[in-house]
Amino acid sequence: MKTLLNYPHFSPTLGGFSLMDDALQSFDRILRNPAFMRSVPSAWTGAPEFTVTSDSEGWLLRAEVPGLSPDKLEIEAQADRLLVRARSDAESPEGYRAVHRERSPLSFERSFAFERGFDSDNVHAELKHGVLTVRIPRRAEEKPRAIIVKAG
Repeated sequence: MKTLLNYPHFSPTLGGFSLMDDALQSFDRILRNPAFMRSVPSAWTGAPEFTVTSDSEGWLLRAEVPGLSPDKLEIEAQADRLLVRARSDAESPEGYRAVHRERSPLSFERSFAFERGFDSDNVHAELKHGVLTVRIPRRAEEKPRAIIVKAG
């Protein structure tokens, strides 16, 4: 004798596909979740997520790049664009072989555009404790300046 399982979500109008419909609706809710959408692009491209902040002096770019050394990073300033590239292999120390890896080789290129340009001669980058920090100063003519008001 066969046993018919009675699922609480069974809907005869869907021809027995209610469980599949529920799964698809759940998947759709996950995909539309803003937190998921923020994490997906970096997961698919392998590129770290950058935080860009601005003040009157310029911009600050920050990204977590664990395991990268400065020689694996390349930063290039061009007119009104800054390029950040990295390439890292998942190498094992000499004499060892990997038995399990949770970090895969990393390769990415990101481009940041600045409408009014920036002072490319004074861009500074620092890699400390796995965090890349790039300071991008505004051009002198773009920086706000104080105007002295004279009594007349």
